[in-house]
Amino acid sequence: MQKLSPGVDVKSIPPTGPAPIVLSLQDWIKVTPSWERLTAAIEADTEVRDRLGWVREMYAFSLALVETGIKVELRSEGQSPFIAHLPGQAGLGEAHAFHYTLCTIYKTMDGGDAWGFDKRFYTEPQHALELTRIPPMPEFEAGKYKFVEGPPVTLEMHNAIKQMIDQINKGMDLAAPLPEAAKARAF
Repeated sequence: MQKLSPGVDVKSIPPTGPAPIVLSLQDWIKVTPSWERLTAAIEADTEVRDRLGWVREMYAFSLALVETGIKVELRSEGQSPFIAHLPGQAGLGEAHAFHYTLCTIYKTMDGGDAWGFDKRFYTEPQHALELTRIPPMPEFEAGKYKFVEGPPVTLEMHNAIKQMIDQINKGMDLAAPLPEAAKARAF
């Protein structure tokens, strides 16, 4: 961080989550130039880019908040009235939105593949051109499934993930298909 912003108090840099963050238009206008500059600096420096990994752009944003003096309120996972991280927390709780940064991959208790959704499954250009519904989840059965990371799938967590998947699929169903001319120019 010192390399990117000499003299910055590292302890003043907010953690890079839970995302997203709600800011006023004026704050977005204020933070965006620093965020863009810091992101470019990270991408131009192989050592920094490799050290920060896939969350490097989030670090650029957090550092830009400090540089511009914008204060944000970040709450611990499961405490946000705005966003729920599934499956990192037990369910939706008081949140109004889902953040699907963590994978929701079900395994059988003996380790076999059962079902999965991860945004990283949808990174090819054709996914932006032709939306593909997320496959339906299996019915919940106590003690039958665990997450790829190991914890068992609970009814509350299963229902929250199902609600998220249903909303994503509903959005895909409502999205108008891209005209063929737009697809031809896209990539």
